[in-house]
Amino acid sequence: MAEAVPEAGRQAITATWPRAEIAQILAATDGVSGAVDDYGLYSWTDLAASCRADGPQALVDAVHRAEEQDAHGRTWPRYKPSDDKALAHLDLTADGTSAG
Repeated sequence: MAEAVPEAGRQAITATWPRAEIAQILAATDGVSGAVDDYGLYSWTDLAASCRADGPQALVDAVHRAEEQDAHGRTWPRYKPSDDKALAHLDLTADGTSAG
């Protein structure tokens, strides 16, 4: 929404966590978050694990495939066949293993 209404950025919710409690960060557009929130393809935990194992592109590809298989929005009603997708994954563990 912020692209259409820049004032929306002022409504952002922010939070902080101690660095020691953060193992990885995912930043996703709504085109990717739909895999969790709208399509139920993943839980957020599963999406993070899959991203770590297979990389962000594999997840973006999986969402594309799901949308292509439901091109008319019958399974997942939506106002357009697909959305732009971007996903960034930052692994903060030194050796790539989970921090706890």
